[in-house]
Parts: sequence; structure tokens; C-alpha cells
Amino acid sequence: MRREVNSSGRLAAPFFWTVATLLLLVGLGSPSLRGSEDRFAEITREMILSGDYFHPTLNGEPHFHKPLASYWAIAGASRVLGTLDELAARLPSVLAGLLALWATVRLGRELWNPIVGRTAGWVLLGSYGFLLWSRTAAADMENLAAVILAVTWFRCREDRLTMAFYLVFVLICVVGAHAKGLAAIVLPALVLFPHLARHGQWRAHLSPSVLVAAAVAVIVYFAPFIAADIARPDLDSVDALVSGDTRSGLYMVFQENVRRFYAPHDHQGPITTYLFALPVLLLPWALVWIAALLDCAREWVRLEPETRWVLISIGLIFAVFTAAGSRRSYYILPIVPFCALLVAAVLDGEARGRFVERALRWTAIALAAVMGAELAVALLAPVLGSVYGVSVPPALVMVTLMLAAFARLIWVRADTIASCRALKLGLPPGVVCPTALSVVVLGGYFALQAPLLDRFRTERPFALALRGASADLDAGRVAFVRHAPSLFPFYLDAPEPLPVLGVVSDVTRFAAGGRGLIVASPRSLSRLGGETPRVFERPPDLQEGLYPWDQKDERLAAWWVGGEVSPKGPGD
Repeated sequence: MRREVNSSGRLAAPFFWTVATLLLLVGLGSPSLRGSEDRFAEITREMILSGDYFHPTLNGEPHFHKPLASYWAIAGASRVLGTLDELAARLPSVLAGLLALWATVRLGRELWNPIVGRTAGWVLLGSYGFLLWSRTAAADMENLAAVILAVTWFRCREDRLTMAFYLVFVLICVVGAHAKGLAAIVLPALVLFPHLARHGQWRAHLSPSVLVAAAVAVIVYFAPFIAADIARPDLDSVDALVSGDTRSGLYMVFQENVRRFYAPHDHQGPITTYLFALPVLLLPWALVWIAALLDCAREWVRLEPETRWVLISIGLIFAVFTAAGSRRSYYILPIVPFCALLVAAVLDGEARGRFVERALRWTAIALAAVMGAELAVALLAPVLGSVYGVSVPPALVMVTLMLAAFARLIWVRADTIASCRALKLGLPPGVVCPTALSVVVLGGYFALQAPLLDRFRTERPFALALRGASADLDAGRVAFVRHAPSLFPFYLDAPEPLPVLGVVSDVTRFAAGGRGLIVASPRSLSRLGGETPRVFERPPDLQEGLYPWDQKDERLAAWWVGGEVSPKGPGD
């Protein structure tokens, strides 16, 4: 391990953590739920509603596709904040992101030097994949944080092989496994294997403490499943595992973590999935990362042992995820901190060569070009808005102009910023400009621009209009044709599952049951089968907004049935 004197200014560390906190928290609760966020939020809401925290449901149906800890974390955040909303749903991912940043900085400092630690932190913070998933209500950032935290704990304290050392390590892995899946246990072991295999270091860990820690890990891991069995005596986890009962969390662990590896039932991306997905997650540092790989290959013989280790770790993680039958672009997210460490080690090490130097320049140029393109779009906003019939928020134009001004200042004064005595960042030469630009361009987008762009999404306004229109209806009198998107039970705060009408006879029975609302899209109506019920022959009473880029067949609308037809609502 190499040690160097800390060359940063006195405000470098506070500045980094202030920037990180702002980028992850500013505007966090403004955008509406997107993608799989609605499932995490709605499952948590149903847990709170029912008081059953061991049997997750989605619109009343068992949904054990993800472990429990991610839902518990959202429930805890909602309890602290006093409400379950977008901010509470995303807050656990933010905290996991900050923890992952700390672990990455600490590991870089411990294995290389403070410069590598700081550089790795800035590279990770300015990466697209990290910023996106740190601000998303999901379990993926918790998974990443558990992997890098477990590895950091092991590598930074492996000279103190006490019982506490092993217990903390296995508990980090087990908690991560309860957040996302068994990857939080497998990946740390996989990454640490080359290190332990070198010079036979694994022999030092053959002790009773390891066995005790392993036993504790097994008990802690299976404890929620045992508690679930106690709460539901009618469902035995072991029997359900054997019979393949999807109501069993233990069976779904096998289904989602083991069987998905060799016999996936969905998400079967091509074998090249991560070859293209990883550079996207690393943007805008992808070019520098690729150049670092090339420089490492050229200087392999002269590489430091720790640089070789992190390079091998990246290769192992990439190989395992590629070998799995189920592939999605974000599954490989835990590799990103290791890529940031490799970039930082190369930037500050002897392997830094002409490929990295050119990549740094081109990265800065690309970021400046992106900001320039955004500025051009902002200046042309009135014209583009009139062409597409869209009103562009003035705040969005002003924010873009502000970010462009910051980017211009960085481009011109990068050397001055780097040499500022109080705010001396202590980064390798040539790194300040692309680092600052990545924070402004990507951080500015996620924290400032994305919340303003959310006004062009129509699902939440329609859901809230539907909630207002149905406020005086009895429970269960808002129904969906064919499918009820998860965000609607959440935004409607439905006290019980929303009915789903699968066939024409279901629509007829629901309409005859009294006053209510039926929600459908052109696509769901086309899949209803049979003759279209008469209720859908008249214009809808509520309708989701439509922008030129939206798909018309996905546009939702609502019709009143039973009793007097109400006037059109604000969602029309």
C-alpha cells in the first residue's frame, strides 16, 4: 500500500460532501414516480396500510419479486418525514449513494493514497449511472452500496482479524442481500477472491471466528422468512419452496437469484448487453475508463498490485453478469465504483499514458459541447415550443442559461480553480476541468432540469384528477381495464385493491354495481375482446393529457358508469 501526504485544501472534503449532498437531494421529491418506482412505493404503502411487513403485495396480489429491506427502508423514511411520497420513496437510495461514495473514497485512500480516493469519489459522483440510481426509488443503489462497503470494510481492516471484523462484514452482505438479492453476498466474495488467493492469504482466515460469523449470517438472513411463517401459519416457506409457491419469499429468492441465472423467464438481453450498457453507466467518464484499460494493458508489468486487483475485479464482475441468462442494463451497476477506482488509480499512477491524456481532453470537449447544445435549445425554446404546440417553462430556460454560464467559467478558468489554495481539490493534473463539467452538466440535469421537465409527464396529473373526481365514491368503485398501473393505487391512496376488468362481462357487472369510474386506454380496450361495451362509445369524462411525443394508444381516459354522468374534470 502506498501512502502520500494529503495535498488537498482545507475545504476540499467539506466542498465534496456539500456538492454530493446537493446533487442527490435537490429536487428529489419533485418528479413523479417513473419506471419501477411506483412498484416500490405502492408495495410499501400497502405494507403500511395492512400492517403486514413480511408479505408484500401489489394491488392486493403477492409480490415477493424483491426482498423486504428495500420496502422497510422506504417505510422508515416515510415515518421520519411523516408522509409517504416521492421524497420518502427515494431517500433510502440517496443515503445508500452517499454511503457508496464514502466507501469508494475510503478504499481508494487506503489502497493507494488520498489523491486516488478523492478522484474516485468525484468520478463516481459525476457518473450518469450513479446519479440516476441514487435518485431513484429502487433497491439497486442499496445493492451497490452493500457490495462496495463490504469490500471496503474487508480491505481496510484485514490486518485486524477479530470476531467483530467478520461479523460486520457478513452483516453488511446479508443486509444488502435483503435489499436486492444474493448478489450482495456473491460479489464481495468474488472480488476478494483474487486478493486472498495471492500469496495464500486465505489461510489467515481459517479460524473459528469465520464459522461463528457465517452462522450468524445464516440466522440473520433466514430470520425474516421465519418471521413470515410465524405471521402466516397457513404458508410454510420450506413447503412453498419445494412446490414453487410465488407467495413464498424463500421460493422467490430461488426464482429471482438462482433460476434467473441459468433459466431466466424474462429480461433475456443479448450477450453483448453489458458491453454497451457499462459505458453508458459511466458517462461521461466512459472514454477515460476505456483509455485507462488500454494504458493498463500497455503497462501491465509495471502496474501496482492494487491496480491489478481492481482491474481483475472489474473483469470478474463483468464476466459473471454476462454469463447470467437474465441481463438488464442496470444489473451491472455494482461494477461502477470499481471502474471509478481504476480510473482514479490510472490518473494518479505510472500507467497514465497518451490514451488517458487524450481521453481527458475529449471528455471535457464533449461535456462542453453538450452544454452548448442545451444552451442552443434553451435559446430556441420559444420557437420550438410554437412548432410543437408546447409551452416551455421559463424556469427551465433560466436554469439552462445558468448552467451554461457555469460551464463556460469552468472551461476558461479550470486552472485557476485547480490552484485555489483554500479549495485545492488535490486531483491529478488535467482532471479538474472534466470533473467540474461532469458535475455541472449531469448534476445540473438531475437536480435542476429533470424536475422542471417533469411537467411534460402526464400520468401524475391524470391520477390526481382521478383522485379528486372519485373522492366521494365507495371503495373499489374505480376500476381499470386489463391492467392497473402501480402508480394509480399509490396516487389514489386506494384503501383496497383496484378492480381489474379483464373481459367484457367484468365491465358489465362493474357498471351494474353502482356509480363508479372505469379507466382504460385504447390499447387495453383493444385487448378486452368481444364487443366494445356501450359505455366506451361516448366521449370520456376524464382524459390524460397528450404531448406530440406520447403514444396515443397508451393515453388513459375515464368514464362514469351508474347514476348521473358527472361533468368533465380537470384532467380532460
